Amino acid sequence: MGRHTLHLDAEAKVSHYVCDYTGIPMKGPGCFLPFWKTPTSRMTKRGNFCCWEAVLQHARATADRDILPKIEAYVAEETHHMIGPLNLKASDLTHLGGTVLMEHWLDGLWTPAKDVPAMLVKQDGRVLPVTVMCIDGRYKFQYWINTASAHSMDDNPWTVHPYDVCYCSVDGKEVAVHTSPHAKVVNPTATSLAGHHVCGDAVFARYVHETALYDRIRYVPLYALPTHQTYADLLATLVAQLSSFEKASSASAEAPREAAKGAKMPRVSGKALAELAKVVGHQALSRAPSERLANLEERLTRALAKA
Repeated sequence: MGRHTLHLDAEAKVSHYVCDYTGIPMKGPGCFLPFWKTPTSRMTKRGNFCCWEAVLQHARATADRDILPKIEAYVAEETHHMIGPLNLKASDLTHLGGTVLMEHWLDGLWTPAKDVPAMLVKQDGRVLPVTVMCIDGRYKFQYWINTASAHSMDDNPWTVHPYDVCYCSVDGKEVAVHTSPHAKVVNPTATSLAGHHVCGDAVFARYVHETALYDRIRYVPLYALPTHQTYADLLATLVAQLSSFEKASSASAEAPREAAKGAKMPRVSGKALAELAKVVGHQALSRAPSERLANLEERLTRALAKA
């Protein structure tokens, strides 16, 4: 299969792709099947797939046993997760004779099951490593957020506590910041890290965007909280770089006093000045208007006689 062109009418056309495993139409090429002719050959990209799970399903059904581990390892590196056996196949889709709608099929392929390490930034500035539990396919970020209606870790794990989430980039890493909607006091440390106002305790969790039929987010471990460079730190770095550059560029330069020692001019005699005056005078006469020549010549002659 691959890329296709769908003609809607005589004037407009829409280019689209089709998943090689499910037949689902896609706006873009989506994911691909990493392929090696031999275990030591160079990797090439093949096909178009609606998600990485579809890639694995296709590979597990068609790839050779010696290549399949490399494909699974490559997908694990892309998704930051080891995706085990899946309970849904392409034949389960309604357009292929099954009973599962496309949306439910895609959601059912990926259900988080493992806890994820994250960082908790307390209101008082403390930064603590925490583990966010995953229960019934949902991460319980709210267990680490103190709210006005306080709860404890002993709460019923099925209880849903409200929380807000915003997304930002910290030192090039995509981070989701989870906070309580009831918190009103600004958290200075979390605000500095996130680049916008954050109130109350905040859980920072790293995530990655996945190439799929639609935008999907996978949470991945965050073992250390990256920090933004403050203005003072950035200024100090720039000053140090500038000083280093100036020192290197001026290493071969001479001090002005040393350079001026060989630039002294000899004293000029009166005879030399008279000769110079004659030359300048003749040049001035050659450029002067005709009606003023006589007057200038007389003045010049007197000046030369006195010299």
